[in-house]
Amino acid sequence: QVFWVEGASFTASLGRCAGGRCGGSGGAMGSTMTSVRARMVPARLKGRGGVCKALKKMRHFLLCVGFFQAFDMASIDPVNAFLYSTVPCPPPAPNEQGRCPRGSFLHDGACEPHPRSTKDWSMSVHCADRGYVVHQVTHLRGRLTWPQHLAGLGTLLFAGPLIDTIGRKPMMLASIATHTISVGLIAAASLAEWGDAGFVVLMGVAFVFHGVSNAIFQPASNAMVADLSRGNEKLRGDGYAAFGIIHQVGIVLAFGSMYPVLMMKLTDYTDMWLGFAGLGVLAVTLNCAVLRESMIATDDDRHTGMSACQRAMAEFSAGFRIVWRGRVFWRF
Repeated sequence: QVFWVEGASFTASLGRCAGGRCGGSGGAMGSTMTSVRARMVPARLKGRGGVCKALKKMRHFLLCVGFFQAFDMASIDPVNAFLYSTVPCPPPAPNEQGRCPRGSFLHDGACEPHPRSTKDWSMSVHCADRGYVVHQVTHLRGRLTWPQHLAGLGTLLFAGPLIDTIGRKPMMLASIATHTISVGLIAAASLAEWGDAGFVVLMGVAFVFHGVSNAIFQPASNAMVADLSRGNEKLRGDGYAAFGIIHQVGIVLAFGSMYPVLMMKLTDYTDMWLGFAGLGVLAVTLNCAVLRESMIATDDDRHTGMSACQRAMAEFSAGFRIVWRGRVFWRF
């Protein structure tokens, strides 16, 4: 942007000289070139301060990134434990060899469940057959993962154009909001019975919202890093490095906070999911006040007179043409 602003000034001076209005034999043009160069050099060097400077300059954005990553990972880790805890099955019986399935032990000719305090617990108070519990959850997760990733793929097709039209901040807030809805749906599913149509539908929609949330957040956050660097390649590189650091810090915080919870081997996760939902609502509220829009409005003749929807579709078609014509994308 600095280059084009200064370049416009220099071009205007050239035009005046061509029209015979230099006021001398090119001296004004030479002084203009010197002035342009003098102003461009510090502009190119501005922002050289490493990752620490990027952390300071992008602090509001990186705070949002750190929270989202911690929120995302912390709410993903307990999903399997929650699903395990809800699986029911009939009381297991000893086989022909007199052995009980894993998760139970033989006592007075009957299979009794291992207590939760032992490593052989079946992971569900409603079923003493650990193999059956794992089998049921594995199949359910397989059915839920397909719509999750398909929803993410479909969202990515429109996330980019929307990020470039309505802005980065609204899309990042939408990402946190959809993740909060996902957690709220899981809280609602925890009140239903395993295998019921309501339970499966609620979990399926929750996974879809989670896929949409991640598909929005990644391109929106990458665009915001590019915006905040203001065309400075060094600062942009440091910004992406800071982004990666905060991303990993969020993962570590999520694991550190949820590991003790998982070790408790809970049998009812409803209160935890409701707590996550409340935390998500608080996050949306705080980021709405703290996070700043980074996209700079530009006068683009191509989009003059278009509605927001029309601009989004125009951006989508332009991006599709770039991918279609770029062989490197196909190879990737």
